[in-house]
Amino acid sequence: MVKVADGFHLWSQTYDRELTDIFAVQDEIARSVVSAARRTLVTAQAAVPGARRTGNHEAYTQFLLGRQFLNRGVIEDYRRSVEAYERAIALDPSYAPAHADLSEALALLVNAASTTSETRISGQQQAFAEAEKAVELAPDLAEAHRARGIVRMTLRWDWSGARADLQRALELAPGDARAQLWLGQLFAVLGQLLEAITATRKAVESDPLEGDGWDFLGRYLAAAGDLEESRKAFRQALRILPDSMWVQRELAFTYLLSREPAAALASFEKQEGWIHLTGLALAHHDLGHPAEARKALDALVALADPPTYQIAQILAWWGDRDRAIEWLERGRAAQDAGLRYATYDPLLHSLRGDPRFAAFLQKMKLPVQ
Repeated sequence: MVKVADGFHLWSQTYDRELTDIFAVQDEIARSVVSAARRTLVTAQAAVPGARRTGNHEAYTQFLLGRQFLNRGVIEDYRRSVEAYERAIALDPSYAPAHADLSEALALLVNAASTTSETRISGQQQAFAEAEKAVELAPDLAEAHRARGIVRMTLRWDWSGARADLQRALELAPGDARAQLWLGQLFAVLGQLLEAITATRKAVESDPLEGDGWDFLGRYLAAAGDLEESRKAFRQALRILPDSMWVQRELAFTYLLSREPAAALASFEKQEGWIHLTGLALAHHDLGHPAEARKALDALVALADPPTYQIAQILAWWGDRDRAIEWLERGRAAQDAGLRYATYDPLLHSLRGDPRFAAFLQKMKLPVQ
């Protein structure tokens, strides 16, 4: 232990233990530090509840692998994350953190990958079930409430339930940057953009290496019209998550917003899948290439599970409000997780003031701006 102010060495100890229960070793070290520092720690931090720990070292290894893959923002790594968490749970079915993280990984995977609507909806249901299981196993585990808050918001559009879970997560773990950034996402979804920016800044101040926090912050700043600060946030996110499909997409969107379609196109041409096609449809339209734009949109529509929200974004950006509203309604029927962005998405600007868009938001129980 070192004093931060002057670097003075306060305390140290060597531990030589069998690594049969890593949490027991952590507890022993924590107790020694507490004793040496002569200060009181919150009870929840001094001892790890049984449902939060695992006595199976391989289960913990798989859990760590799952978390490593989860944080990269790449479809194939989401798959690897899901597989690792499933292995951890097979080894220890009562391991609540693995159920919580599996919920997050499934929610990301099924909404990022191009599959079928049946596969996507089945994955969404499994993601919710895993979050519920985590809360059942460990009612006082912050990660469990955070996971359920995320899926309640993204997959169930249960705004009040999401708020309750995310606030509970922060009560249990006030320093949980991920719970903080997802609470910020809920603020944005509910049209409270300034509150979203404040909450997300708090998240990245708490954990400057939380790449998703910088990504989300960049989105809200772009929605607020501050493209310069938005790009700074996205570039910081890319320093942490250089391969993130989400950050690359959102940064490219800022070039559309600043009327630099050539720069946007250059970025989208390097991206893959439905994000690639979405970007081509948007950028080629702004460059005056209607045939190329239409070709990209047609390819999106032809997918087995068309990304309804992205199709609505394209049509709204093109100024085709009738069809944009039609695809938003299709997305509502298809349970498209992207619909939560509708309140603040700058690509939907042409729909503001349209009574049909207001009616759509009311059906989603979202505020009409």
